[in-house]
Amino acid sequence: DLNSSTPSSMSLNGLDQDPNTTTTSTSWTLQKTTNLSLLLKLIRCLVAPNNSQQIVVDCQKAFSHFGLLHRLCALLILPGVPADLLSESITTVAEVIRGNTANQQLFSTVMMQTNPPKPIIIILLMSMINEKQPFHLRCSILYCFQCFLYKNEEKKAETIDTLLPKENQSAQSISQSQITTGQILCSGLFNPNDSVSNWLCAVALAHTINDSSILKEQLLRVQLAVNITSGSVQPVSLMQQCMNILIDSSSTNNHSSGSTG
Repeated sequence: DLNSSTPSSMSLNGLDQDPNTTTTSTSWTLQKTTNLSLLLKLIRCLVAPNNSQQIVVDCQKAFSHFGLLHRLCALLILPGVPADLLSESITTVAEVIRGNTANQQLFSTVMMQTNPPKPIIIILLMSMINEKQPFHLRCSILYCFQCFLYKNEEKKAETIDTLLPKENQSAQSISQSQITTGQILCSGLFNPNDSVSNWLCAVALAHTINDSSILKEQLLRVQLAVNITSGSVQPVSLMQQCMNILIDSSSTNNHSSGSTG
């Protein structure tokens, strides 16, 4: 029903389906994929950032009001969606929510029916730091995260807050809590075996603090537990750890250049 109001929160359970079960609704023929790809391109034409701002705002409101945003979000977690089409879908969702507070809020309420349920943004970021995913798909997720934060100071602050030390919270309660945006970004940022994850998460964090002196100052307070030697853990600031990685990377590159020369 296109006239029905959009629910304040949504739960999606596409991944609960058996991926080995092929049905007419989930089989992706070439024609079906092409048709949907063209539809997504049409949607992006209407909400592209370089379009007239008034047209973008009006279309974003319409897409939310008539439930299109909900259906786009559902498409993200359908089983068996081809990687190219999934990447296009993520990019389309990104531009439908970009700079629109209501749409960004709606997107943040979309939950994956995992155990326990997880926000869709968490699922996407976990895919972004998965080196087995195609590069273009990981980049589309980064763009979606950027659009999710664009002109959204509340979500930027919430992201940084997940990195800050919490008072009156025991280590046990922290370990039992659900994975956070900050944990995912730090995991990818300091993955020694995946330079693409390092870059993607660094860019994501840069967008989190963009144009906010307060959030930049808060990021300086972030402390990480780093293994110095076997059985020894020392708190290190996020900034210091980033510099350590840059120094190690430069040393490795210089060593490689010297070896090949």
